[in-house]
Amino acid sequence: MIRLGVRTLLETELDIEVVGETGNGPEASSLVDRFKPDVLVLAMMLPGLHGLDVLKAVRIHSPDTRAIMFSMHDDPAYLVEALRSGAAGYVLKQGDPAELVIAIRLVLAGQTYLSPFSPRSGPRSSSNSAK
Repeated sequence: MIRLGVRTLLETELDIEVVGETGNGPEASSLVDRFKPDVLVLAMMLPGLHGLDVLKAVRIHSPDTRAIMFSMHDDPAYLVEALRSGAAGYVLKQGDPAELVIAIRLVLAGQTYLSPFSPRSGPRSSSNSAK
């Protein structure tokens, strides 16, 4: 259900082309190897292969692909792990849908995008939004 919503959102953007989608880690890795997308939007929790493991493989097999982790985890520990694994962005699923589009454009332009985290998830610096 979430994938369909994301795809529908992205397909309304004239400057964004969706070249593939899947709901599991091994297939995500395979699709990146096949299409070498400019930007990959990747869930943290995927059946078969964790999103961070997919991200690590992408960094090796498609180093020009920039990745955005699309996560329900409003916890800085997940953000840190995503960045350590090579993510260029971290977008919370519970955020405004337009935020994902903004993140894709910024990441494609070579910038980093980090969703604002809720106050309960701990203190954050000014790096919690587009840089």
